[in-house]
Amino acid sequence: MQGTNPLNELETDPRNWSERYAILLETPRHALAARTCISLYYLLKKNGYDDHITIFFTLLDMHKKAFYENEWVDSLRKWLKGDPLKDYTVMLDYPTRKDVTIENYVKTLTSLPSDENDIVLIWYEGHGGFTFYSPEYSKFHINKQMPYITSMQYGRLIFINDSCSAENEFKYIEDYLLKRYNIKEFLGIAPYILDIYGR
Repeated sequence: MQGTNPLNELETDPRNWSERYAILLETPRHALAARTCISLYYLLKKNGYDDHITIFFTLLDMHKKAFYENEWVDSLRKWLKGDPLKDYTVMLDYPTRKDVTIENYVKTLTSLPSDENDIVLIWYEGHGGFTFYSPEYSKFHINKQMPYITSMQYGRLIFINDSCSAENEFKYIEDYLLKRYNIKEFLGIAPYILDIYGR
């Protein structure tokens, strides 16, 4: 009757709608992550994330090979009814190697305009944890991310880490974020190892 969504328990005040935010981070060392990133982008757009998607994505030659020399792409084309790169416009916030940096990722975390009734999704796929473009492929371990993540405002945080270090990183989050700060609205998903940690 008041106009809020009865299926969203976070949305209780019609003066402050519950919104959805997403941060998609594609690793520089994993070509297959590029196509997953684009697929997830379209999936989120179809499910209410609208313009609140921040995407780190650089289309390198190895990414193009993953898109156009794999039968998996045919199913993506059929689903989208078009070419995922040519027929659709993806608004890239950080589109070059110089943009996919730790500094810009931190800026995204700290400037996200979410509040206590919003859902925030962070997605990463790649090798060995969060990796960014740099001369040495600099890594941003989860313990260095925690101060920024714990300072974020959200009603629910969904953290998807599809990397080989996901289990250890979520164990760290469980100790640091959930127990120390008594934060319950957190779901951690590690599809790489088919394991889930969360509350």
